[in-house]
Amino acid sequence: MLLSLVFIYVQNKYIITKIGVVFRRFPNFTFLLTDFSYDLPVNYSNIEQDLLKRIAEGDEAAFRELYDRSWNRLYSFALSWLKSGIQAEDIVQDIFLKLWIRRTELHAIKNADNYLFILCRNAVLNLMEKNVVRQKNGEAIASSQESPLMPDAALQLKEMKTTINQLIEKLPTQQRLIYKMSREEGLTHEEIAQRLGILKETVKNHMVRALNTLRKNTDPAHTLVFLFLWMLEISLKK
Repeated sequence: MLLSLVFIYVQNKYIITKIGVVFRRFPNFTFLLTDFSYDLPVNYSNIEQDLLKRIAEGDEAAFRELYDRSWNRLYSFALSWLKSGIQAEDIVQDIFLKLWIRRTELHAIKNADNYLFILCRNAVLNLMEKNVVRQKNGEAIASSQESPLMPDAALQLKEMKTTINQLIEKLPTQQRLIYKMSREEGLTHEEIAQRLGILKETVKNHMVRALNTLRKNTDPAHTLVFLFLWMLEISLKK
């Protein structure tokens, strides 16, 4: 079913609303239009705006700082609607990977906070739509990284995934197993622990070691891979 696109202008914020299967599946869907529609302190917004400009110039330190400053709010928003910690993490990581890939376009952004939340809101809407359709058809839940991209950006993400998959296959057996159960099957650390008959803390330790191994074996020239692995490490500490 084709979904209509309605652009609503609310308090100087453009919000994209998809009307159709998502609206029918979630009766309180209109709340999604106004959630997090508030003004941050001026100094906070200015800091994020400055970070965005530095990212546009290729500053990795600015990227890491913006990710760390924004993670909790974006993750909480995605989690409140998706009800899945793994999907919420994937949403935030995907937003920032694409932010880095398209960093040269960031000079045109006038409000960093609104921009990030619009990206998050649209990603959540896209994933909710796909999940509803797939559940109806009895298919697997959609991945947050299935949203369309420009060919060059899509190619960079594809190359990143290929590189990471090659590195994963070289991990020690237990690290490789737990990493795949977490990142590919979407299982929580507690679910992995129950399935393997080990402690939850042991699962986390294996994930930490796996990420350390992946990072050490990554070519320094693969900036996108390094940033992705760094984001995974950060999520383990949250």
